[in-house]
Amino acid sequence: MKGALAVVALGVAAAAAGPAQARQWSSPAAVPGSFGTGYPYDVAVAADGTAAVAFVRDGVRVANRLPDGRWGRAVKVSTGSHAVASPDVAVDGAGEVLVAWTQSRVTGGAPVGRNSVRVAIRAANTRWGAPRTVGASEHFIDAELRLATNRRGDAVLAWRGVSARGHDLLQAAFRPARRRFGDPHPLGEAGFDLQVAIAGRGVAYAAWTHLSPPSFLKSSVRLAARGRRTWSRPATVAAGDAGGPQLALAPQRHVLIAWREAEQGIGATRTGLAAVTERSADGRLAPPRVLADNETGCGRAPWRAAGGVGGRRRPGRRAGSGCALLGRRLG
Repeated sequence: MKGALAVVALGVAAAAAGPAQARQWSSPAAVPGSFGTGYPYDVAVAADGTAAVAFVRDGVRVANRLPDGRWGRAVKVSTGSHAVASPDVAVDGAGEVLVAWTQSRVTGGAPVGRNSVRVAIRAANTRWGAPRTVGASEHFIDAELRLATNRRGDAVLAWRGVSARGHDLLQAAFRPARRRFGDPHPLGEAGFDLQVAIAGRGVAYAAWTHLSPPSFLKSSVRLAARGRRTWSRPATVAAGDAGGPQLALAPQRHVLIAWREAEQGIGATRTGLAAVTERSADGRLAPPRVLADNETGCGRAPWRAAGGVGGRRRPGRRAGSGCALLGRRLG
């Protein structure tokens, strides 16, 4: 059953090219070498159709798809027999593939204690380079590695890291196009629900949920941005039982940030009202709007056809529906 589920789960339905078939989908295709794979796995695609699927099967493996739709067989990119988990993959505009994962430092034993954050890079139409250690985490499966690239090849990687004193601390590393990742930079606090995005000029964003001391019962959504050289201090986007942020880049260097408002529950059972705000290029946040009309986070989500969020509803018309936090029509 596991193998059959893996074939279905790792099957990739690619949007057909060409304006006449823009709304058609190809039949699902099993990713070569993925039989017997379970969760988690990740998929990424570039504008030219280059795609990559990363998964765990006797190590971290990545299968690449060429722009013409042909899949290559999965290649093992991790080394040794150490336990690995939580791969995250990204593809930039030049067809370069990046994959990150957590790797135990213990051989043949349970992944306890400090784990390594590893990265491997495959330049367009070439072989994979040797993996490198970028940072460390006290977490294994839930280290929340998050990769993002832009069209020219800049990349950002963030994860639930560890401070010099052994405490949880969110960290991020930046990679200029075609170069190596730099040293990890602390984002100033612990957090989870981590998300990242990177714009065309290399400006990067990270959003997460933060539990406030000393009770650690109240949660807030926090955001940090990286300019040319360093990260800003975390700023509060929403406070008072808010969590589960999502990021989407918008035109004119704007960023859409969505989250759950009035959040209840714990872990994967959390529910809340879907809310969204827009951050302008100068860092200002628009007043938040609640998009959902019930506590499951599902409901009507209005947006402007030109790409903004929060367009006016017309009487008697549904502007949008479903559980998506962002109705994204950014062109």
